[in-house]
Amino acid sequence: MRCFIVYFLFVFLSVSFPAHSSEFMNSGYFRVRAMSFQEKDFLSDNFLESRLRWEPEIKLAEKLSIFMQADFDGLWGGAAPVDFRFNRAWLSIETPAGLLQVGRMPSEWGRGVFTNAGIGFDDMFGDNYAGDTFDRILLSTKPLGKESALTTALIFDKISSGRSNDLDDDLNEMVLVFFASGVRGMAGVYGGYRVQPSTATEAFFSDGYFRFSKGIFTAEAEGVYIYGHSRAFQTPLLKGKYFIDQAGASGSIKIEAGIVEPVIEAGFASGDNNAFNRHITQFTFHTDYNVGLILYERVLADLTDIMVQEFSNIGEIAPPGYDIFRTGGGVTNSWYIYPAVIVRPRRDLDVILAGLYARAIFPFIDIVKFMETNTASNLMGGRPSRDLGWEVDLSAEWTAAKNWTLGVQSGYFYPGEAFRDASGIKHPVYAVQARFTLQF
Repeated sequence: MRCFIVYFLFVFLSVSFPAHSSEFMNSGYFRVRAMSFQEKDFLSDNFLESRLRWEPEIKLAEKLSIFMQADFDGLWGGAAPVDFRFNRAWLSIETPAGLLQVGRMPSEWGRGVFTNAGIGFDDMFGDNYAGDTFDRILLSTKPLGKESALTTALIFDKISSGRSNDLDDDLNEMVLVFFASGVRGMAGVYGGYRVQPSTATEAFFSDGYFRFSKGIFTAEAEGVYIYGHSRAFQTPLLKGKYFIDQAGASGSIKIEAGIVEPVIEAGFASGDNNAFNRHITQFTFHTDYNVGLILYERVLADLTDIMVQEFSNIGEIAPPGYDIFRTGGGVTNSWYIYPAVIVRPRRDLDVILAGLYARAIFPFIDIVKFMETNTASNLMGGRPSRDLGWEVDLSAEWTAAKNWTLGVQSGYFYPGEAFRDASGIKHPVYAVQARFTLQF
């Protein structure tokens, strides 16, 4: 019903303005990634993927525009499936009260730790994929006048897609946004209330963000806190209502010193020392917030995915709520430090060398094996540990023309004790990715 209303508004407003007043603007990108992840025993993957993203804008009048987004995703090899998705379409209207946006649109705030639109190329390594898409009504305004630094926004969301998509589409949220911006940066809060009657979920969230720049120095940070209760998943060991108490944060300092730009980032995501009590404390960064190339993006993502799939081995089908144990590539249950240096020997060439070290807040436990045997083991079948290991990543990207780039990214991950298997063996992983991007 809500989609019908949105599309009706599109048609009504489109025919309400004369054709000669409209303006069409075309943008998007085409990217190709050839990837190889190798470890001789448990992780080996080679594939070629591509995406054509089309992001047109139709300006119907000076203060009225329609934005859209469509993706053609291809995974080449074998059957070579191609997936088409008309992801987003929304209206943007400048009214006397402020900016009004209505439709199915992306959601982004701060560094993208909590809500992330999955747009553009904003990470040193890896790519954006899904992003958060909400059926949203948003009104933003400057309550102290057009020239003031303060902006506020009132948002009503129906969750459409992204990691927040639970059992059905009755998940609603109300959001208030306050931020002040100036020449040297901005600071603000994105907070609200989320409710889903079908799973008795009620949660409050608060996400603070600031960015400060002066000369060659830039610092920014984001911190998230979520508190509430839910019955989204039920198992023989966890029945009834449980409480949600989660936190995460990320921050960075960057010095833009000409040819060489050092960067240091650090962050943490709260963990959970008992997956079957009534207190869920494990927080996961958004999957499009990329930290490194291998540890979070592949190793933890693949191992937690395998763990959830193995519920069938004990005669159970994992309920949808158990997706919270799939990291999807997001930082979870750990703290990390992520220093890097960006070198630009030429204006059209970027070389990045980065290192990643991480430790778990609580040891990662194979939940399925624990339910089977009542014995704790890590995700590889060995003894639990908080030592996740370290990673080194290297990339080079050449901007061959104004709108297209060629590059390569590579990484080596040496696992810590948390990934030693039942035979006492660690399994290092290396990755190589060839990249082509054309933006238009």
